[in-house]
Amino acid sequence: RVDSTSHTTLSDGICLHHRNGLDWQEHCNQWENIPDRIWRKNCMNDRKLPLHELVRYRIPAKYPKSWIYYIGDEEPSEYLIEDFKSDGISLIHREKHNLLSDEDIAKAARLKTLHISAETHRNLFEVVDYFTCAEIESFIGNSVSTFSANQIALRNGMKSSWYNSRSIPLGEVLPVYHIPLVYTYTEESQGLGKSLLKASILSVRGTFGMSADIHILYHGQNDWQFLMWLKKYSVIVHTHEPQWLDMIETMRQNGNPAHSHLFLHQGNYIGTWQRIDLPLFIDAEYVLFVDSDTIISNTFGMHDFGLDVTPGLAASAEADEDFKVPWNVGVVLFNVPKLRETHDLFLKFINSHTDNPRFANNNISDQGAYLEFYADVTQFLDTTFNVKPYWGNRRNFKDRKIVHFHGLKPHDFLKIFMGYPVDSWAVALHSLLSKKGKKMEFVCMVMHDFSKFVSKDEENLREYCENAFGRDGEKKVDVCIKFFSDLGAEDRNNVSCTKHVRGVNSSFSNIRTFLRFFS
Repeated sequence: RVDSTSHTTLSDGICLHHRNGLDWQEHCNQWENIPDRIWRKNCMNDRKLPLHELVRYRIPAKYPKSWIYYIGDEEPSEYLIEDFKSDGISLIHREKHNLLSDEDIAKAARLKTLHISAETHRNLFEVVDYFTCAEIESFIGNSVSTFSANQIALRNGMKSSWYNSRSIPLGEVLPVYHIPLVYTYTEESQGLGKSLLKASILSVRGTFGMSADIHILYHGQNDWQFLMWLKKYSVIVHTHEPQWLDMIETMRQNGNPAHSHLFLHQGNYIGTWQRIDLPLFIDAEYVLFVDSDTIISNTFGMHDFGLDVTPGLAASAEADEDFKVPWNVGVVLFNVPKLRETHDLFLKFINSHTDNPRFANNNISDQGAYLEFYADVTQFLDTTFNVKPYWGNRRNFKDRKIVHFHGLKPHDFLKIFMGYPVDSWAVALHSLLSKKGKKMEFVCMVMHDFSKFVSKDEENLREYCENAFGRDGEKKVDVCIKFFSDLGAEDRNNVSCTKHVRGVNSSFSNIRTFLRFFS
């Protein structure tokens, strides 16, 4: 076994598959220049950087590695070994370090001859390397190579990255490459946030089953009941102790609540910034970061982001769905190695804005920081990954993958149904309340998405309704529970809310009263 060479374990290592031989270089030259207008620009080292640097950017600081099992077109040079040694990593090669003799391989394969070599039995040696690599927890390879693409698929897309970055061409015909989902949470946030987060996690499990990894950067250690709940649903919890809390609190105090309700609550504001430290924890090439107020409606994978996938981050539209410019970061596709490479510089950039949390294009807080700092490596994320209930394009709702209750949460729409006056909401939300183009049909559709999953946990549903309506009396809490329970019990996707709105309690609303909010 590979780990028998030292006192380390398989989890301390990485399998590294490196293609750099002359035959590979020739293949890349031909492949990248096929005149069919298909994007193929990631066959060699990303940005032509040295291999050890590319590997360094693919190792999370919180989970360091001490050795690498190297598979390449040739033995690793002494220079390459020294490069990795300077990063505190031992490079191990099967033949160079006599881990397994050719004679032992021949015997294990029950060959008639013991005189074999990589030249005469290339496929056999590839099989040995393939299964040795498969035993090692983390993998870094070249996603254009079939060997590497198979290793990534073998790991279900998890704990895998590729030093050439960008897309996995095989994924276009074999859509098996899942992408990890990442949340953040602080115990200092308001109770509504935890209830929404639970519903979102339940939507991942309800949509993907156990095939997708869910990570959460978790700040706090007292809410053991919630931690046990996360364990029950196989959420990978990373204990997060941010070193930048004072910096962010200064920024919050300098913020204007009229521009964002998040400035009103210290814990909620911390939560929006926790993603800063995502690259310290996550072992992956790409992740999809999702806010707690999202619902995963349909499955997706790496193939859904195209071949020319972002080298930095991808974000979608916000208030105007037809404004195809990266803007809202409630759902973001992140290139994790790029975040890791720039982590320290990004923190310095944020620190330079603590006196005024406004960034380029009048954008604020974390959203503004990401869009300005990573502007050169930012792409547009298809709107179906960040569908807002107040949008009006049928295609977005029909093909929705993720619903994002941006600004107005599910209970806010219920309050609209119940006839609450506009001054019941914070000033920052008034523009969304009065926004033209909201369609009752589409709001019902996404409210049904939410109801299906929030109602799967009766205790969480009650907590959600108590947090949302508790100040207004137990009767309205009961209305909330009944509404989401009844709507969630509907089997059909295209559900009309009207009968459930009438059913909540006719004394709370008149249908015509709330219909003025919709077109």
